[in-house]
Amino acid sequence: MKIPLSILCIVLLLVSCNQKEPSSPIEVIQNSLAKTSNGDQWQSVTSSSWKSVQTTTIHGKEPVEFELAYFNKFPSHQRIDAYRYGNQIYSQYYTPTKNMMIRMETEKKGFTDIPEKEVFKTPVFKLLKNVDHLKLSDSISASSRFYKLMDTITKGLYLFDKTTYLMHSEQEVSNYGKQKTTFEAYKTIGNYVVPTKITTSIPTSGYTQEEILSEVKINPSLGENVFTIDESEREVVVGRTIPNFSFQDMDNPQNQFTNSHLMGKVVLLDFWATWCKPCIKEIPNIQNLYEKYKDKDFEVLSISLDTSAELVKSFRTNRYPLNWKNTILTEAFKDIQAQNMEVSALPKVILIDKEGTIIAVDQEAKGKALEIILEKTLK
Repeated sequence: MKIPLSILCIVLLLVSCNQKEPSSPIEVIQNSLAKTSNGDQWQSVTSSSWKSVQTTTIHGKEPVEFELAYFNKFPSHQRIDAYRYGNQIYSQYYTPTKNMMIRMETEKKGFTDIPEKEVFKTPVFKLLKNVDHLKLSDSISASSRFYKLMDTITKGLYLFDKTTYLMHSEQEVSNYGKQKTTFEAYKTIGNYVVPTKITTSIPTSGYTQEEILSEVKINPSLGENVFTIDESEREVVVGRTIPNFSFQDMDNPQNQFTNSHLMGKVVLLDFWATWCKPCIKEIPNIQNLYEKYKDKDFEVLSISLDTSAELVKSFRTNRYPLNWKNTILTEAFKDIQAQNMEVSALPKVILIDKEGTIIAVDQEAKGKALEIILEKTLK
């Protein structure tokens, strides 16, 4: 027997009226945490680990696939190991004292200090930190399947399924543009409900990444040695002499930039690429400091890891002129000179003094920190 549409609508309306709607963002978040822990408490999670296959494409071309192993010890320890065809490519470490990426793709390891990262047990947790900035909208609209939480400051948008309270997606602004992450294929693992398919897309760059999780473990036994960083092979550190280099001048190929050529100047070696948004974000700061100190023996050498000189030429014509010394390593991370400088991630910056001694690396040679050390060194 068919039920008339008008009666069905009335029934649905009555059901929705009996269901108590959340009146605030914190209610949505609390309901989500309660649903995903099956009555248990997420706060009791001390560690987790999982394996996954991560596939990345840019404009749908040349998909790159990694096997990843995550190890988390809350609240602040994380290690991510990446493998390709069974060979380890890199490890990323996030600890209270050191955040670092170690590249193992070549005979010589690369070491790059990377920005601090917060480690969350579930993506819902980070919303608790900014709950005062969140606004609940579309909570009673029958036309929408989701509760929408919007961050009034960052303009981030977070969707929760109205029936299950599971987080469906988050939309935020990253260094690479507007980024959307979708959480799907939720499964119950050890009394906790977790997404096992995570898809991230950045439309402005044509970037899409799909991660399929497996072997998820809650509260595994993780020893302290899991998060210990071995820097015994590292050479590009403060206090050491910069390795010998010889870079070809992009603007005048007959010229070479060498240690001896730049001796007597304070030099910033800036490893970058046109596709690296954090690198580009730092350029205005470098440009301002170059203009301020170029007459006081300060020099900048930008070393592109792009595959084509035409990309750099177009960037310098249309974005920033980089009116200092420039070179390019088209073999990128596999170039022997990039390996000698232990480049494992971008941006990678190294500041050397007039005698060729390293005085700052990575985070110590960026932003305000770079300005402070230049003022001290060049005064």
